[in-house]
Amino acid sequence: MDRPVILVDKDIPWGIEAFDALGKVVPYVATDLAMDPSILADATVLACRSTTRLDCALLSAAPRLRVVATPVIGRDHIVCEDVRTAQRARGHAIEVFSAPGSTAAGVADWVVSSILTALPAAASLPRFKVGIWGFGNCGKALAARLSRLRVRWIAFDPPLQVATSGAFLSASQSDLADCDVVTVHVPLTGPQESNWPTRLMIGEATLSALSAGKVRLLCNTSRGAVLEHSAVIAHMAGGRGPMLALDVFEGEPVPDVGMISGPRIATAHLAGSVLEGRRRAVAKVRDDVRRYLRLPLSRFPMEPAGGFDRPVPLSISGRQQLRDVEEDILLAVPIDEWTRSFRNAYLSAAISSRAAAFEASRRGGTRREIRWNRLRQPH
Repeated sequence: MDRPVILVDKDIPWGIEAFDALGKVVPYVATDLAMDPSILADATVLACRSTTRLDCALLSAAPRLRVVATPVIGRDHIVCEDVRTAQRARGHAIEVFSAPGSTAAGVADWVVSSILTALPAAASLPRFKVGIWGFGNCGKALAARLSRLRVRWIAFDPPLQVATSGAFLSASQSDLADCDVVTVHVPLTGPQESNWPTRLMIGEATLSALSAGKVRLLCNTSRGAVLEHSAVIAHMAGGRGPMLALDVFEGEPVPDVGMISGPRIATAHLAGSVLEGRRRAVAKVRDDVRRYLRLPLSRFPMEPAGGFDRPVPLSISGRQQLRDVEEDILLAVPIDEWTRSFRNAYLSAAISSRAAAFEASRRGGTRREIRWNRLRQPH
């Protein structure tokens, strides 16, 4: 085929470098694309972040589009029905590639640091237990770290139990209420997509059940719409437990100010902003595009030329006690610092500047992964 035209969001780390060997790269700014979709007129490939909503408005401006490459975990910014409609109208496929699992290590480190931040006595509590709601890539990465730190955990994932014909045995929702921490790692799905839809799944009833149990901290790093907004606002206004640690919000990059000011922890969708993970993500979707379009083999190393621009912040070897590495983890993943700076920037910004404040705070959390040597992933 002719050399493809590849539109690449300028804010995708290494995106321009990654796709440069595959075709004619046209860099763009996400806000410009939203205001002027005609930028897509000649595009064969669109490389976009989760801030770009691919719907009929964009698709109608992209008559030559064959591939969407989105180096993120989820696909809820892709309106699947609109993609299917465009495919039927054009008579050819529009393939969508994403990168599930690429940033799971960073997400897991964020959760561990959030637990230590919100519950500083966790390391000394007897029979401390974490409930992992969703046992995919991120849930398993967290479980591996908790096991290394000798922290008990359970996993709640009924769809996985069904999908594995019972090889994985899910905990129950009442088991979650018996945990000190519940952390959510689920895809965003509706009733048309899953028998266990997750959109708005955590509302007043679930929050009350968790509050009535032992749960003192609820973390969400999946998608903001997993939480029912009005129920969360009422929950925080009532001063009832559990505390909230949120990294994702409905309406990003301009979420409700109450969702930023109210939780114990609020960071700007940066849990997965680890350099190694970002590099893995763009490498994965780049290779998917190359194979799908049958382009010549070209090399994209897993480390940039000259290495990453900062050192690994921490290496953990062997089975440690949580208290032995607590201080180092908090330094490597400074949750309180990110929360303070995000709140100050976002809440003081004019309404028209909040999106820019959100994105700047997100970039401010970019870091290297903690290196967990010889970590064993659960199955």
